[in-house]
Amino acid sequence: MVYADRGRSLKTFFPIFLVLISIMLLGMGPISQMSEAASDGNTTNNTGDSFNQTAPENIIWNSYEDIPGGVDLPYMPIILYFHADWCGFCADLEAETFKNPDIISTAVDFFSVKIDGDDSPSLVKKFDVEGYPTVVFINTSGEEYNRIKGYVGPGDFMTAMTTDTPVSSAPTCPLESNSWILFGLIGIFVAVLVINYVMERRSRRR
Repeated sequence: MVYADRGRSLKTFFPIFLVLISIMLLGMGPISQMSEAASDGNTTNNTGDSFNQTAPENIIWNSYEDIPGGVDLPYMPIILYFHADWCGFCADLEAETFKNPDIISTAVDFFSVKIDGDDSPSLVKKFDVEGYPTVVFINTSGEEYNRIKGYVGPGDFMTAMTTDTPVSSAPTCPLESNSWILFGLIGIFVAVLVINYVMERRSRRR
């Protein structure tokens, strides 16, 4: 009877546990996408409009292909921001550091490029990106002079942006999405069901 009760408890608890974890994991992607969409919706391309007298309210993001002069010999310093829609640290960086007025005003002197690493694996490899977020700063000679790994506050970001002083690295999201976690949980759930089945068979024999 003891084994049977334990089997029933496990069989009842783990499906509920799996459902709750799955909802949390699947909800991370849309939340990050909503945050990114809200940020991107208020920006414009770095064309002639960027020279208006009114200061921008957000960093003006552009595509890698539009870098003036190319990345090897650009006409102005470059910010390469590598991110992923599902990356929580990226969402924090965009919601806090990239919204800082000093960062926004300083970024006007840069050509800022936002790169979705999942869609641009060749650029991820080219710039040796190991996790998200990663921000690479390139001077007008086409040389990388600083790099940020993980979430940093406005102060550290400004230091990396304006000097070659190294900034301490922070935790990053891996290059792959968190879907493997969900598959792992499903595997655990299946294993628990098998264990429950074996325990019930043994309890019936007794």
